[in-house]
Amino acid sequence: MVLIRRNWRLGPLLVHIAALAPAAALAWHYGQGLLPDPVQAIVSRTGRTALVLLLASLACAPSYALTGWTALLRFRRTLGLYASLYAGGHALAYVGLDYGLDWDLLLEALQKQRHILPGALALVLLLTLSLTSTDYWRTRLGRRWKKLHRLVYLAGALAMAHVLWMGKSAHVSYPYATVLGLLLVLRIWAMVADGSARRGEAESPARH
Repeated sequence: MVLIRRNWRLGPLLVHIAALAPAAALAWHYGQGLLPDPVQAIVSRTGRTALVLLLASLACAPSYALTGWTALLRFRRTLGLYASLYAGGHALAYVGLDYGLDWDLLLEALQKQRHILPGALALVLLLTLSLTSTDYWRTRLGRRWKKLHRLVYLAGALAMAHVLWMGKSAHVSYPYATVLGLLLVLRIWAMVADGSARRGEAESPARH
């Protein structure tokens, strides 16, 4: 952390390297024939990486509140975009590699496997937030931009439901669920504190 703060340019570079490392490792393992079930490995690893990066993105704002390091707010967007990228790769691998673009099988799976729907909704939200993350959309949407991008917490909750409802090794997902719950609590607390501060500023002129 100290090293990153001393060299501003090193911070974004390390974030990119950390975000791309799982994809590089997956490609290396695939190329070396180290994956007994390549399709399953691609689907599971891209999904897990998307969840980790999404949680890391959500953790930036509370970390900024604790440290005052403004760079964390810039990393939040980068991590969120990478989370969307891995989530998209996860969906493409599931649809294209696991099901071979067989839409009849996919429709049947959607009816039988309840975890698919929250995962699909989370992906739609993440892609929407990624497309509207630019300065152009921030200016165009104005105050609505902030409200829209608060839906990232809903995307996180849906992604967590997707993982937990799979029913496979659910205990491994409990730490992720705990982290998400903590981040939601911190976010709600920050919103309440911010609202109280604004009300105090609005009432202060009247007191004088």
